[in-house]
Amino acid sequence: MKRNHLKEVEEIVRCRVPVESSHMTSGSAFRWLAPRGVAGGPLLALLFFSTVAAGDSYEALGLLRPPRNTPAREFALPGPGGSTVRFGTFKGKVVFLNFWATWCPPCREEMPGMEQLYQRYKSRGFTILAVSVDGEGEKVVKPFLREYRLTFPVVYDTRMKVADLYQVRALPSTYLIGRDGQIAALALGPRLWNGPEAHALIESVLK
Repeated sequence: MKRNHLKEVEEIVRCRVPVESSHMTSGSAFRWLAPRGVAGGPLLALLFFSTVAAGDSYEALGLLRPPRNTPAREFALPGPGGSTVRFGTFKGKVVFLNFWATWCPPCREEMPGMEQLYQRYKSRGFTILAVSVDGEGEKVVKPFLREYRLTFPVVYDTRMKVADLYQVRALPSTYLIGRDGQIAALALGPRLWNGPEAHALIESVLK
């Protein structure tokens, strides 16, 4: 992460986000968000996202939406067993792009719900791509996936290049990307992804 940019973001986050803890990794800093709703977060969200009108699944989940068309950025990252996973592989699908780490308590909190969401909709053109920012990569992620019985695709962003590309400054952060490759919504912090609001959200994006 760029340190001068990060300093500016940290000042914004300190004022706007109810933070319970922070975690430092080599060469960067992330704050994990407590499961108490949403306020503030990545600079991208603060500058380019707006809240939605009340009464729909976006609002019910406290999601942010871009006020104009915002295409998801292309990338490629290492996957399990030395494979390379390209974001373009998921073209035409609804992609749940989640940035997380094994040391992040709220990330661990939402993972079981994510797995249930994946199992419910994966046959209908929906996928999850979980981007781990753990510096040790597969060494720590593989046992974590086994422990939590997670089967959705995972990639390793050990140098945080993609996290930087998406201007992620808080964990977990989730981008919901439509079939057209446009960012439909952003979730800052954990959510209950196996509830009726989440189901209604995915149903609406899959249409």
